[in-house]
Amino acid sequence: DGHIYCLVRRGKHESAEKRLRMMLVYYFSNGFDEAFKDRITVLEADITDEHLGDKIADLPIDTVIN
Repeated sequence: DGHIYCLVRRGKHESAEKRLRMMLVYYFSNGFDEAFKDRITVLEADITDEHLGDKIADLPIDTVIN
């Protein structure tokens, strides 16, 4: 019942979400399409961005996994 905010760099892909979906299929043979409707939110971001904390400060995040 939790919600996941995934910080993903877009890289050479069309969008960060598209990159994450492709990685999920590659590693798990599952795109987790249903979860993207209400449990997964993709944020195009880079954890090395020194202003990242300011950008996500208003999100209800209580755990970070790198």
